[in-house]
Amino acid sequence: MVLTIADIKNILTGGSSKTWRLDPTPGANAIIVGTENNPAQYFGGGPLDPSCQTDDTYTFNNTNVIYNANGATFNGGNIAPNYNCGADRSFNVAYTYGANTSGFAGLATIQLPQAPPVTFIGTTDVPTENMYRIIEITPTRLVLRAGNGTGTVFQFKFIPL
Repeated sequence: MVLTIADIKNILTGGSSKTWRLDPTPGANAIIVGTENNPAQYFGGGPLDPSCQTDDTYTFNNTNVIYNANGATFNGGNIAPNYNCGADRSFNVAYTYGANTSGFAGLATIQLPQAPPVTFIGTTDVPTENMYRIIEITPTRLVLRAGNGTGTVFQFKFIPL
C-alpha cells in the first residue's frame, strides 16, 4: 500500500496526538550518525543514557511537537557537558509538515523553527537546518533522518509510548 502525505501524518499524530520515544531496546541503536549513503558511518549507535534519554518523549499533534525531557536532556557535542545529561530543554513548538522535495530519501518532512539546540528532535547537535525526513513509519515504528542529505545525517528510531 502506498501511503499518501495525509496517511503519513495520520500515523505520525495518531489522528490527533501521538507520543513517541527513542527505542530503548538493547541493540536498537536508536541514534546513528553518518552520511546519506551510510547513515551509521560516523557512529553506529549504542545504548541510550537511562538518566536522560530513555524517558524523553516527543508528542506530535496536527500543528505542534512537544518535547518533554522529564528533567534532563542528553547534550550532544554542541553543549557542555558534551555527551552527558544536562539541563531540561523541553519545548512546545509549531512544525511545518509536507512532502519530501529534497531529492534524498524520505516519505515526508518535518521542519522545526529555530536552530538547534533551541529546538531539535533526538539530539541537540543535529544539522542546523533542523529538517527531519520520515524514512519509515508504521503505527509501531518511526525512523527520522535529520539533515537535508548533503552533509552529516542523524538517524533516529522511535517507538510509540
